[in-house]
Amino acid sequence: MKHQIAANINEATFMQLVTETAQWYDWHTFHPKPAQLAGRYLTAFDGLAGFPDLVLARRPDTKNPGGVIFAELKTVKGKTSAKQRIWLDTLELAGAETYLWRPTDWDFIHRRLRGH
Repeated sequence: MKHQIAANINEATFMQLVTETAQWYDWHTFHPKPAQLAGRYLTAFDGLAGFPDLVLARRPDTKNPGGVIFAELKTVKGKTSAKQRIWLDTLELAGAETYLWRPTDWDFIHRRLRGH
C-alpha cells in the first residue's frame, strides 16, 4: 500500500506528520523548537550549528528492528545548508542512520518508521 502526502506542504506540517507517525509506531522523538525573542526566532543550543531537525529512537522488539535515526526535513524545494550537510555526513560516517527527508519521500518514511 502506497502512502502519500501533498508534495507542497510546508516544513512545519511535514515535521508534525513525521513526528506523529513516528510516535504512532513507538519511536521516541526529539525536535528542538525555536522560540521567538524580540521578533526573531532563535533555537538555543551549545555546539556546532546545523544539527539535524529530528532524532528518533526505538527499541527493537520481536516485530521491528528499532534503531536511531537522525533526519533533516525539508520541503520539496528546500536546500540544506553547508553546516547541515557536514552534520549529516559526519553522523553517517560515524555509523548513524541519517536521512534528508522531503514530502516526496513519504512512502519510504512510513515504511521505515513502521519497521520494514
